[in-house]
Amino acid sequence: MNDQEGDRENGVYTLPVMLGKPRSLAVALGLVVSGVAVVAKGLAARGLSSAALPLAGLGLLTGWLCWMAYGVANSGYEEKVVGTAVDESLQPVGLGLIMLALCA
Repeated sequence: MNDQEGDRENGVYTLPVMLGKPRSLAVALGLVVSGVAVVAKGLAARGLSSAALPLAGLGLLTGWLCWMAYGVANSGYEEKVVGTAVDESLQPVGLGLIMLALCA
């Protein structure tokens, strides 16, 4: 998000360039939440209770990512806040991918 102006100047069509920062953040959050919901529904339909713990972890991770996104939006998309949010999200997102693999 911090590179929106540079992307626009160079003709790179990222979500922040095409939709603006608030809408692109909402789209990203929507994808995360809907992805977790689809996985949870699919596992519940197959009766996989062994995935309950990883799914609970994914739920907590999703909530945390939503909180980080709220902080970014609330800051007015300040460069420092966006950078911190991205840096602090990389490791938990990797953990989320591992949890998804455990659910499979």
